[in-house]
Formats: sequence, structure tokens, C-alpha cells
Amino acid sequence: MIISVINSKECFGYEPIKNMKPSTEYDETKDLVFYHEPLQAGAVILKAGDFVIVSPEEGHAPKRMTENGPCHVKKIVVKVKL
Repeated sequence: MIISVINSKECFGYEPIKNMKPSTEYDETKDLVFYHEPLQAGAVILKAGDFVIVSPEEGHAPKRMTENGPCHVKKIVVKVKL
């Protein structure tokens, strides 16, 4: 998956899924599964013009709080079938 921020900024959390436990079943229609929040995880601040590539082995948590509170961000998300 490729995520490109168009405006504003967001705190983007990430963690290898091997370190996480699923909290829902995989939804094949939405290509989506949720995980329990890990005690520790990585995070980066993405600003307009930034992008991130997320592999299938990485869990991610977009739209986390920034120093200005909840983020309101526009971005482009492209899923790449492997």
C-alpha cells in the first residue's frame, strides 16, 4: 500500500503484525483486519508531500493524534496487489 499526504499532517503508527494479535476476523471484501493496540509501536509524522509504503507484514494506524489534537488530513491511498 502506498499512502501520500495531500494536505495537513497525521501521526502514522506502525508495527510488524507478527508482534500483534488480531481483534477482528479478516474481512475479504474490505481487505481489512483490526489488531489490538500494541503496548509499544513506531510512529512518524507525515506532512503534505510525504508518502509511506506499507508492506502486507506491517500493521498501521493512520490518523493518530498530533500536537494539535485530532488530525484532519487528505491523502491518496493506493493498494497494490502482490
